[in-house]
Amino acid sequence: MKVPAELLPLSHGSTPGRLVAVALALLLGLVGAYAVNLWAGLAILALGLVVIARPLDPFVAVLLVAGVAAFAEYGDPHIQRDLAIVLLLTFYALASLVVSSVSRRWALPVSRFTVALLALAVTTGVAVLHGLAVRNPFRFLSLELFPLFALSFSFVVGGLRLRPGDLRIAEWTLGAVGVAASSIGFYHLATTGTRTQGLPFSPVPGFIALVVLALALFDPEPRPRLAPALLFCLLVFHQIVTFTRGFWLGLLVGVPFTCAIYLFHGPGARRRWPKVLRTLGLVGLVLALVVALASTWLGWSETIGMLGARFASSFATKNSAETVSNVVRLIEFRTALNLILSSPILGYGHGSTLVVKQFLSEQSGPQWWVHESYVMIWLKQGILGLAALLWLLFSAARLGVKGASHPTPQIAGWCAASAACTVFAAITGLTSYGFFAVNQSFLLAVLWGVALAAGEPERRRLVWRASRAGAVAGPDGGEEAST
Repeated sequence: MKVPAELLPLSHGSTPGRLVAVALALLLGLVGAYAVNLWAGLAILALGLVVIARPLDPFVAVLLVAGVAAFAEYGDPHIQRDLAIVLLLTFYALASLVVSSVSRRWALPVSRFTVALLALAVTTGVAVLHGLAVRNPFRFLSLELFPLFALSFSFVVGGLRLRPGDLRIAEWTLGAVGVAASSIGFYHLATTGTRTQGLPFSPVPGFIALVVLALALFDPEPRPRLAPALLFCLLVFHQIVTFTRGFWLGLLVGVPFTCAIYLFHGPGARRRWPKVLRTLGLVGLVLALVVALASTWLGWSETIGMLGARFASSFATKNSAETVSNVVRLIEFRTALNLILSSPILGYGHGSTLVVKQFLSEQSGPQWWVHESYVMIWLKQGILGLAALLWLLFSAARLGVKGASHPTPQIAGWCAASAACTVFAAITGLTSYGFFAVNQSFLLAVLWGVALAAGEPERRRLVWRASRAGAVAGPDGGEEAST
């Protein structure tokens, strides 16, 4: 497979100075791996290569942050160390934004989506001030604020005029992230024989699977390509072996939703049915083979029955190993709901905690999270925060569906992927606190930003003083409003 030229960190005319810079990036990466961990070393190395290949490019910078943030492990007690590294990369992305704004390559996109995201920003800011006023633990407050702040990076991407090469870089980057995230899960399962929460079995491969499917369907080729189909199967199989019912439900809705967008948005719907059927047939065949081989290797008997029993236990509350998590979360939900009813309008501010008595254990302690994103944001931000989040999800899905009618197949595919991943996030949010994790937030920011840029919104340039003419020249010679 030929790698696009945009992905090569060095051009054929590399100078000795650039080679020295690469060597320095490798050295710093090794130091980071030794001093912190392997993930930190790879993050430093990636930053170095990005600075060398595409210095201060805001799109690549945000893509870098999203790729690194996908591996932050919330199940680890050292999560703040991981987030500190993500924050450093975020500062680089912000610096790239400032340079692009000054050089008139970026302007603030204005659309209905912009208003919805700003509404969530306002409710988040109020909840932060509320949390500080009542002296909620700053450690928990920062854990909650960072992922919500990450969503605003969709403005960074949406304010750019993206090129085909940028989207190819994004496609390869997300594919690599998906393979790496899945490999971590497969390695953990092979070495321990168990599934756990956290990094090995995160929803990141599920998001990327929907991106791969959307791009494969919107590819102008009439027949499905084998490589994207294999990658999609790898990512979906990872989500299957997580035995996480929220991920399963998200894909059960997300995959048909993606196919529906492809079929019913854009000209030539009748001509699109054969490709959908061929793609799903190829994917189904490969998945069946993979499940059969994995069942033999892992020693699973009656795999389909085991998966079916797991899914069927989603709504059961009897005292068994399959349903204990349901009971634990019902108790957690009841505790959170009792608190919400005491302050439904304002909530308790970011950084607030609740004490949930653990099932089958007498131990209990304060926790900042709730395994239900909508209950959690209601608890923290009140009913206005919940309404703002729902409005944002609706606006993002609508933006992606509308963009799927774009005349350029590549852009239409990315917009469809944005809408599908929004639906996936909305569904998995029913059983997790995904909107309060950077793994998901930065991925959504990239996808929402691409869909926003594809819609060609009005762009307002941010300047300290308005120009005399009331407008400034845009990057393409046109005029853009000045703010």
